[in-house]
Amino acid sequence: MVSTAQAGLGYSVFAAAMTFGRLTGDAVAVRLGDRRTMLWGGLLTISGYVVLLTASIAIVAFTGLLSIGLGVANTVPVLFRQAGAQTAMPASQSHR
Repeated sequence: MVSTAQAGLGYSVFAAAMTFGRLTGDAVAVRLGDRRTMLWGGLLTISGYVVLLTASIAIVAFTGLLSIGLGVANTVPVLFRQAGAQTAMPASQSHR
């Protein structure tokens, strides 16, 4: 259990990790490819949630939030890029 002040710090750790991940993410996606970026990002996110949910001290929970931020930073951009590249459905119908 953490205090309210530490909860705000935890969100800051998550947001900073996500920002760093987005700033470096295009290079990572080019180097690894979309599939590996999704795989490793997903595994990093899942492991971060496990650490966060089982943490008994704040610093360990912050490590979990750091992992979550790094893991999810590039999954949505990859998914959006793949959705834009698909040809099975016209983009004008994809919102229905």
